[in-house]
Amino acid sequence: MSLDFEQVRKISKLSRIKMTDDQINKMRFELEKIFNHIDVIKNADTEKVEPTGHSVDLDSVFRNDVVENSTSVKDVLRNAPDTEDDFFSVRKII
Repeated sequence: MSLDFEQVRKISKLSRIKMTDDQINKMRFELEKIFNHIDVIKNADTEKVEPTGHSVDLDSVFRNDVVENSTSVKDVLRNAPDTEDDFFSVRKII
């Protein structure tokens, strides 16, 4: 697909990107390369390819959700520089 200067200028304005004439000319060639790659992909023969949701066959990669004992609040807060009741205390940022 070929693009002319004015088409790229319009794309530039629609995307609110200020471009010089040199940049528009350079971008014209870059966009043509991109569109040519898209044409190659569009023309690929996918007739015998089954649609997939994932490129490789995976089972669930998540572990089972098992309830376990957690560390006590006292142990967690032991190394905290400052605490208030059962919480970490940090200085106000705003």
